[in-house]
Amino acid sequence: VSQNDVQLEIKLYERSRRFEQVLNEKQKLESWRYNKYRFEPTGEFEFTLSRWPFNQRHWKDSPKSRLEDRLTEIVAEIIESTELVRLENERKENERQRMLERQRLAAEERQRQLEEKERREELQRQAKSWKRSCELRNYLRVCESGFSERGLTLSLDRPESIWLSWGREQADRLDPIINGSMENLIQQVSSSRSGNEGG
Repeated sequence: VSQNDVQLEIKLYERSRRFEQVLNEKQKLESWRYNKYRFEPTGEFEFTLSRWPFNQRHWKDSPKSRLEDRLTEIVAEIIESTELVRLENERKENERQRMLERQRLAAEERQRQLEEKERREELQRQAKSWKRSCELRNYLRVCESGFSERGLTLSLDRPESIWLSWGREQADRLDPIINGSMENLIQQVSSSRSGNEGG
């Protein structure tokens, strides 16, 4: 039975009586080929309504009442059970949706925490790179002073000038303020913070 996207299973059985077969001598020798029992219908019926997740309901013929006299009760139970199962399915679906939403929010939070950790680590890397670039620049200034003290004229084509220029380029490559990595991190932090305030 299907109603409002709810499936219920109904079964109608006729009870039978079991009698043991009397086998002749030849049949006894080949008893595996013959049924040990024979069944005869009783004319008594049993009606079963399966309405998962609830218990089954059973109606059967009895000496006091026949199944066909209880059809109105059975139909009413089918209609009521359909509504009960529909409500239970709806409740379970709502709970499943809430669970999925909780999982989604937890995954987003884990992702936010991971990204925040990566931004902190990037900030620390940039601070170290900046410090190294400052050390390089200080070293290059000391070297340049040393060249001047030794009386070297630092024209553009001199090896010392070329080396100093190359050294400054290396310091600039390390410096997050100059190489653009600081600006990238600023954008990431700004974007994550404005995203959190809006969400």
